[in-house]
Amino acid sequence: MFLRTLTHDFFRFFGLKFQRTTSSFRNRLAVYNIGKDEYEITGDTLFLKELGLQIPVAKAAPVLERYQDANQLAKKANFKFSADNEGQLHANNNQVQFKINDEEELFILSEVFLEGAYNLISPTPKKIALIDIGMNVGITTLFYASKENVDKVFSFEPFAPTFSMALQNIRLNQLYAGKIKANNFGLAKKEASLLVPYSPKQKGRMGLRGLPKSEGYVAENTSEQLIHLKSAREELSKIKEQVTGHFVVCKIDAEGAEYEIIDSLNNAGLISFVDVYFIEWHQLKPTRIVSTLAANNYNVIETTFSQLHSGMIYAVKKEP
Repeated sequence: MFLRTLTHDFFRFFGLKFQRTTSSFRNRLAVYNIGKDEYEITGDTLFLKELGLQIPVAKAAPVLERYQDANQLAKKANFKFSADNEGQLHANNNQVQFKINDEEELFILSEVFLEGAYNLISPTPKKIALIDIGMNVGITTLFYASKENVDKVFSFEPFAPTFSMALQNIRLNQLYAGKIKANNFGLAKKEASLLVPYSPKQKGRMGLRGLPKSEGYVAENTSEQLIHLKSAREELSKIKEQVTGHFVVCKIDAEGAEYEIIDSLNNAGLISFVDVYFIEWHQLKPTRIVSTLAANNYNVIETTFSQLHSGMIYAVKKEP
């Protein structure tokens, strides 16, 4: 193995951008840590043997960038990968199907289906309702909707391009679509409309102020999107009326808006109708959210991701 610059022909063949990589002799995919016996290239078509996937080279970037995640999803979560007539990557585990637009979505699939990021639910005889604040492309929404004991899912996504991708995934899963109420607006302290920078390549990190500059990401193909926000207090008050007798799960991944959402629910006396919270915190310390939940009779677990500016809060309501 040695460091070398990839040739211009390689750049042009794959239509991707590389600079320098560890490579092995005559292995075009060594940049992705894929062995030369693990694939075949015929003309403009790539065949990945481990995945049984044949896909146009020009459409292969997502699965190549997250090849190890895709392999683990296939082996441990029974996902099968295929390309549709347009060469678009799909993932299907015989319960749910997703159209994969970029590598970030394979990362999220791994978080949800392999790592169990949202699996911390006490056994309950009740029907479960999910509130998904920060739906993204609908992976968590559909993970829950596919469960037999889940009968209501309320999802919120403010960015129109991302919301459109979520609707595509929901349409691919008609068996569960009737459980889902998807809303093309976000939740915050109060109603507002904002013009916000948006990048489809970093859509999972987009918040009310666009991409957090402190995270060091360089946004690609940015545009400005008009997003609409509604009052978290008012919207969750409506949901509360619809989930009487349910075990209620609330996932909040709102890229910084989680602080004002929790404050708003707390001030309105609404925080305790939720049985379990999954909250991804960003930038600020999670202390205020943790103390608010603890004061409302929740057992709280707080984690910090390795980059130290975000993490997870898991909160389970104590038995009365």
